[in-house]
Amino acid sequence: MNDTDRQAAIRAFMRGQWGALVAALLGVAAMICYPGGTALEHNTSRYRLTQNFLSDLGMTVAYNGQPNRIGASLFVVSLLVLIIACGAAMLWFIRLYSTTRTSRKLARAAGLVGLLVCLSFVGVALAPENVAMGLHVQFTLLAFRAFPVACVFLALAAYKSGVATPRSLLTWTLITACLSAYVVFLSVGPTPDTPDGLFACVIAQKSVVIAIVLGLTYLCRGAARTLNV
Repeated sequence: MNDTDRQAAIRAFMRGQWGALVAALLGVAAMICYPGGTALEHNTSRYRLTQNFLSDLGMTVAYNGQPNRIGASLFVVSLLVLIIACGAAMLWFIRLYSTTRTSRKLARAAGLVGLLVCLSFVGVALAPENVAMGLHVQFTLLAFRAFPVACVFLALAAYKSGVATPRSLLTWTLITACLSAYVVFLSVGPTPDTPDGLFACVIAQKSVVIAIVLGLTYLCRGAARTLNV
């Protein structure tokens, strides 16, 4: 990687970090704007961390019947910022790990699956629950089921490339394990049809999203530091 590419990669990884922060702040703002209501109790007020999914923030009309256009807009922008920032960083991870023939093939496979993940999350953002619940759920399931596959390919590419640090390899492995566990949870775990099931599903979703964002932020920061040496 020449100096020009190195500087471009550093900027992309830095944007990945800042993009995650901006997305988180926009998400919090969307929570503050959410009028209220959950899938099981439509008459509640405000956003409930243990009873509302993140996707509830994208509803143009909340469960309690009140309009949520500002909150929904903030949610969509938050998700798109995260997709663009992390997607750009992923492209540079692919280039960074393409040092051998084997790692290049694995990294490119990760890129193809990663593109599917990004497009699926765009679908999640553009298909709010109150307008197209079925489509929203399908995009969500597709995104989370494809995500660990992309991470497996990237983890293997990082290992085969010989340029990834042990901490980076461990982080990719942990992200993959976290996503895989969530896919299993979605298949065999409780459904959100009861209060206990809703609680479990909401906590599981928020936990995996936080883990992914923190993991990718750490990877971006580490890659930027390594390239900047």
